[in-house]
Amino acid sequence: MNEIWREVEKIPRFWRAYTSLFILPSSIGGLFDLLILFKTSSDLEGSGMGRAGAGYAWSRIIDALFILLLNYPINAFSLFRSFFLSVVYTQSILSPNSHVSLFGLVSIPNYAYPYVILAIDLLIGGPVIVLFGLMGIIAAHFRHTLSIFPSPVPALIRNTLTTPPQWFEKWWISSESRERHTGFGTAINPTQSRSQTHNWGGGRRLAD
Repeated sequence: MNEIWREVEKIPRFWRAYTSLFILPSSIGGLFDLLILFKTSSDLEGSGMGRAGAGYAWSRIIDALFILLLNYPINAFSLFRSFFLSVVYTQSILSPNSHVSLFGLVSIPNYAYPYVILAIDLLIGGPVIVLFGLMGIIAAHFRHTLSIFPSPVPALIRNTLTTPPQWFEKWWISSESRERHTGFGTAINPTQSRSQTHNWGGGRRLAD
């Protein structure tokens, strides 16, 4: 049994690249971060339908890839803070003049929100937690900069990093067409139409 387990351990654990983005701290702060992430993501995604939803999802994928690259020399096992700050930073540059409530006590400009979070992280968690947050900000900033400013990056690579490919948009829209959102959940539309019953005709009276 031990030999089998040693062979299993040799298999590259590719799933850790994905799951590391969703390992939350076991504290009340992690719950608040999750709620903020949900609200901010909902604001960014909008209706989530069509190309807008595909663009939002693709941006999160690219940010996650950049975060994983930045984490390579650091080798941190939890990257939720980085992913969280990448979403918050994206919201701050897209809606800089709006305001956000900090713990329901103070209203601050949206453009300053990521840096306020970094300051709180420095006071509570120290420089290491700040480093994780900066990784997310750098990833989102790099992707956003590629989308609006000229750069020496080849156009094909730049477009791939900033715009969802057609195959991704088609997959996203086709997956939406199979779902129907209701007030009490999501209904999956059948891929095939309901089979037709046999037509028995109009019928005949006994006197005919």
